[in-house]
Amino acid sequence: MFYHVAATKFADESFDLIVSHNLMHEISAPTRRGMLRESRRLLRPGGVCVHQDIPLRYQGLSEFRKFEMSWDTLNNNEPYWEVYANADLEPELLAAGFPRDCMHVGSLPAREGTLPWFVACAWRPL
Repeated sequence: MFYHVAATKFADESFDLIVSHNLMHEISAPTRRGMLRESRRLLRPGGVCVHQDIPLRYQGLSEFRKFEMSWDTLNNNEPYWEVYANADLEPELLAAGFPRDCMHVGSLPAREGTLPWFVACAWRPL
């Protein structure tokens, strides 16, 4: 069974938890925004969505470092790498219907030598 991430066939308020793992850098910006809207639609009051991905964020990096990190876009079949790296997810979560005080966008700390993760989390108010 396949459902498109931005247009599932589930009823409104069907889930308490929605999780994506390493998906945001694999989809276009319109698809990502649709996924966030769909997450909001599917969450029950009090429900949480956690969209986790690699910590690839271009904000604050030098132009050379951005260029260096963009190698994957051209040479590793990652067409949405830069789209994801430049995305500002707080406004996207707001546009999806999540209140500002019901979201967290940022890094999770690394554990014992692993890389940190980037997360865009939001919860639906009760």
